[in-house]
Formats: sequence, structure tokens, C-alpha cells
Amino acid sequence: MKKIVFFLFAIALCSSINAQKRPFPQNVNYGFGFKPTSISNATVLNNYNSWKQTYLKECGTTKLRVEFNNPTGTTVSEGQGYGMVISAYMGDSVTFNKLYTFEKSMHNQFGNMGWKVDCNGFIASAGGSTSATDGDLDISFSLCIAAVQWGKNYAQLAKDRINVIKKNNFTYNTTSKRWIQEWRDGTTETFGNTSYWCPGYYRVFKEFTGDADWDQIATDTYTLLLETCNTTTGFNANEVYVNSTSKSDYVDYNGARSPWRYVMDYLWTGNADAKNLVDKMTDWANAKGIANVLDGYKINGTPTSKWNQSPAWTGAWACGAMAKSQTVVNTFTANFNACTFDEYFASSLRLLYQLVLTGNYWKPSLIPVTSSKQSIKESTINIYPNPVKKNGKLTVNKYEITNEVFTVQIFNLQGTAVYKTASVGQNGHYDIELNGLMTSGAYLLEIQNGNDIMNRKLIVN
Repeated sequence: MKKIVFFLFAIALCSSINAQKRPFPQNVNYGFGFKPTSISNATVLNNYNSWKQTYLKECGTTKLRVEFNNPTGTTVSEGQGYGMVISAYMGDSVTFNKLYTFEKSMHNQFGNMGWKVDCNGFIASAGGSTSATDGDLDISFSLCIAAVQWGKNYAQLAKDRINVIKKNNFTYNTTSKRWIQEWRDGTTETFGNTSYWCPGYYRVFKEFTGDADWDQIATDTYTLLLETCNTTTGFNANEVYVNSTSKSDYVDYNGARSPWRYVMDYLWTGNADAKNLVDKMTDWANAKGIANVLDGYKINGTPTSKWNQSPAWTGAWACGAMAKSQTVVNTFTANFNACTFDEYFASSLRLLYQLVLTGNYWKPSLIPVTSSKQSIKESTINIYPNPVKKNGKLTVNKYEITNEVFTVQIFNLQGTAVYKTASVGQNGHYDIELNGLMTSGAYLLEIQNGNDIMNRKLIVN
């Protein structure tokens, strides 16, 4: 049989075709966690169309911005990032490219989007030329989604944008010996906004750039979050210093997003720290009754507000509950569905949360790669555990080809073989002791039997 050629960078960077490779809906089953049963694709699509009609505004014929509510006629980078992530996951290239064109036209001296702008440029009275790191994170992440969806040169654009944000918005603190994601660019701060922190994104950034610092950034982020969260509520203060002390003592509409931010790393990779963080918040809310959770707290659980109908809060809790159990996520999602309040922030986050809950917030990856034909049946090979720990054991079980030898290779994203065995015998399985052979990240595992090849995506934690 003809050998199948696999491309580690299957994203066709030179392709001129705009057809999406992962059209909505995907409805993936994440590697970990539970999806609720009460949100339909039709609901997401209807909300998307309504959101576009209400909140996307033209600046000429080639640009779109996401309308902010204070004042009207303005846009914040956070909202532009939301719009780019949403439209990329929806496979809407026309909308995405117009949003991206506007974003590029609003870059400040550091290469980030000014945090508050209008069609004419930065809002000087609001310090609009400075950045807000959460917006730039989502913008960078959206380009990773675009690379998977449409190919072209989005992968390089994503890499360039990720490098900009790392240079200007992340600092390695030599005193604490930790990375800190700052809340803006242009300064060297010792604190960050915890609701901006997104370890799941960092792992995607590591894959797209090959920069191992992103693994350490994720590790240091969890250290800070776990050392500063309240042991009863699971809340982190809005702002935390790099030395694991809190700068503030409350959670507001910034911190409302935290369960969504953190749970993605668990859904995509099974990260135990992510589950630990969101489970603390879920357990507290579940004991209180999710319908009783308000839209503002001190980190010890003392209410600072009285409203319980904000989708920005209830949807984030529903996403966090995906790490807990089917029963809890169904209960939390039913509560989220009942919260119909509509304005820019709530409606944008509602869509993002619904994409997560329906399995349409898939992890963008330069692998797994695709082939037109699979010459070794998927059912004949079992690889476990996947993800596997850096110092763990990976087992490859073969079934229908037990009377033949086969080879196993593991490639990094640059196409270099980091593991190879020349021949596997006829005992039906093969164990690979990793022993720190590979750093955390995504790899391609290739199995060859004669001229036939099969590949699997392998995640090392």
C-alpha cells in the first residue's frame, strides 16, 4: 500500500482557500471533563447572528469593531479579542478578517492593540494607547484558531503576535524566580490580573512558537493561583503580586471570568492544578446553590453585590463545573440558560461560554495532521495514557498486527525525531519509559508497519 505522507505543519500556509477546515459545529468530546446536555448548536448559531447584528460596527468597508457600551462608538481590546475568538471558532472568515484588520490598525508602539479606541484611533482621555493583556491574549489565541481553520499565513502571524505579547506583557521576576503576566504593556509590574491568566492558552503558544518558557509560565501561574486562593471559596483576588500576596481582596466582573479561563487547561490536557482551582469554586457554589451566586464578592465569600442574573458570572461557573461531574454541570448550565440579560460584555461572554459547553472551543493545534487515507486501522492500535507524564510510561498495544514487527517514532513540532525504536516484537504491546525524554507539549507519534503508517497526537504533561 502507498505510504501516507504526514505533514507536521499540516496547516497549508500558502493556501489561498478560505474554506474552513473545522466548520461549526465540531461538538468535540474534550479529553477530560463533562459536557452539559442542554445547549444546542442552533442556540449558539442564533446567538452568534444576533450578536453580530447588535455589536459589530463598521469602520469603512474593510474593518469591523466590537461595540463597547461606555461610551457608545468605542471599542476595547478585550471585546475585539472576544470577537476574533468567536468568529474564528464559528469559521466565519469574512468577519474574522475584518475584525483583524481593525485590530492591526490600532497597534501601539509595542505592537499590542490599544485598550480603548474608536474608528479614528486611541481614546487619549482614557489612556487608550496602553494595552490590556487579556485582550491581547485572546487576539493572539484567535490567530492560532485561524491557522487551523484557514491555513494561509496565520500560523506565522500567530507566532509573531505571541512573541510580541511575551516580550511586552510577561516578566520573569528575578527575586521571586517566577514569571508574572502583567496587566498591561510598557512597564515592569510585580502584579497581574488573575482573570487574565490562561494556562491553557500558554500551552497552545508553546506549540506554535516552540518557546519552552511558556511551560514555565503556566507552572508559575498555577503556583501563584493556588498559593493565593481562598481555601473555602476558591476565589483569587482580582490582582495578585508575584510573591504570592494579594493586591486586592475582591472578585468583580474581571474575576467572574476565571473559571472559564482556568478550566480550558483541564478540558484540553487534564491538568490537575486547573481542576483543583475550578473544583474549589464549584464546590463552594454548589453548596451555596448556584442560583444564589451573586455578581460580586470578597474573596472570603462576603457578597458585595445583590444580583444573580448575570450570564458573565453564571456561564463561567457552568464552564468550571465541567471539571466536576455530569450532574453538577447540568445543574449549573440550566441556571446559566435562564440568565438572558443582554449587553456587550454579557452577550460576548455568553457566546464564548456556550462554545466551550457545546464542545466547540477545541484546542487549536498544528497537529494532529490529516491524511486522505488511513492505511493502519485506528482500531488496531491503542496508545495510553494520553496525555502522559514526562516521567511516565507510554504503552502501545497492537491487535490485528501482532504477528508482524512495527516501528514507533515520536516527533516534535519541528519535525525532529525525539524517540525511535527500530523494531517492536510480536508480544502485542510495547512500553516506552519517557524518563524526562521530552518536555511538556504536543508531539506526533508515528507507527509504521511495512509501508503503512498511522499517526496519533501525543500530549506530554
